[in-house]
Amino acid sequence: MAEVGHRLRELLEAAGIDRVKFHSLRHSCASFLLAKGVPMKMVQEILGHAVIGTTMNLYTHILPSLR
Repeated sequence: MAEVGHRLRELLEAAGIDRVKFHSLRHSCASFLLAKGVPMKMVQEILGHAVIGTTMNLYTHILPSLR
């Protein structure tokens, strides 16, 4: 995982983007997917959550329409 984080920092720097933690990308991914109407079940599977309740607890606050 350290190699992934190092490579991410290199890519961000090359693109002129401020540093961001790798884990933050998961949250961004989930937010974008849900905003585009991807079903919660599919988002759960992409993120690798064992139960959909975890995904729902973490991400339903992002879009009021999901409540």
